[in-house]
Amino acid sequence: MVDSDVSKIKSDLIYRFLIEGDNLIRFQNQIRLFEWTGNEELTQINIAEHLSPFVIHKTSFNTHEMARVQDILYKNPNITTKGLREELGYPNTMLRLLLGYKDELYGSGRNSFLIK
Repeated sequence: MVDSDVSKIKSDLIYRFLIEGDNLIRFQNQIRLFEWTGNEELTQINIAEHLSPFVIHKTSFNTHEMARVQDILYKNPNITTKGLREELGYPNTMLRLLLGYKDELYGSGRNSFLIK
């Protein structure tokens, strides 16, 4: 299944929020999910069952994408951000995703571009 650009942007926003500070632990400790099976009882669901696969998927996706970014930057170190974005086939709406990848590759952290 191919993710749409919108779903990639939304999942990246959630991922960046979760990896900031101790947000992941806080979410697991503070958020409770319940499943209603049609009976009168609600069953509590462990949120980690949903967060863990999401974080694993996003980490794998990001590693693949950052390898692509790094390869392009290695071959063309003077490429502009716009040129890099176009080389990757990213629309303008995925610029923040790209900036996060670049910052992480340069060692300043995934969310550092938001602080600038």
